[in-house]
Amino acid sequence: MSNTMGGGDNEETPGTLTSERTVHHPLEEHANDVELTKENGRRTADYSPQVSLPIKIPIVGFETMEERAKFTIFKLRVEHETLDESWLVFRRYTDFVRLHSKIKDDVPDIEISIPPKRWLRDNFETAFLEDRMKGLQALIDSIIVQPVLVNLPTVRKFFCLDQAPVYSDTAEETKSWCGIIEDSAVMLRHRLGERDREVELLRAELALVTTQKDNLIKMVR
Repeated sequence: MSNTMGGGDNEETPGTLTSERTVHHPLEEHANDVELTKENGRRTADYSPQVSLPIKIPIVGFETMEERAKFTIFKLRVEHETLDESWLVFRRYTDFVRLHSKIKDDVPDIEISIPPKRWLRDNFETAFLEDRMKGLQALIDSIIVQPVLVNLPTVRKFFCLDQAPVYSDTAEETKSWCGIIEDSAVMLRHRLGERDREVELLRAELALVTTQKDNLIKMVR
């Protein structure tokens, strides 16, 4: 599948969002849990222990695009439990690198890690991308449990916490959405197949029980 959003891991990433809608209840209710203080010209955090915020951000998949250059897009689903809303955000590895760097600049005493770059071998091997996705998921999970990080403007913008994205009908985005729909269809077909097998198994068990019951009745008679 092709897209025209940019080049390899070391290139700048053009934005993929074309318009936005406002989410009226951002996670600012936790803003009082933290205080940012100045120390040697940089901000440090005086924050409460990790808490459970009403959001989850699983990475639901990735897709390697190839047209003018080859790169991989990670698909994030932002789930706001309080609003019972969710939306998709598309990000590249280089976007995560910039996010990590900006967080460390803003709050240098925060300990969060990001999976390293791969300088040798193929960056598009499935096994490597799956490992990278796990590492990026760990980074996301370490961010969203800390209010001091969730309330940083950089983080809120990265995950579109205040303005959920609305994608236009460009060819690139249409291809991405088609990929998402296809993935969802495959998942639903898989679940349906599992349920069909369960139904058939239950039918077979019912038939067996019915046969055993009939045999017992005959024996009693």
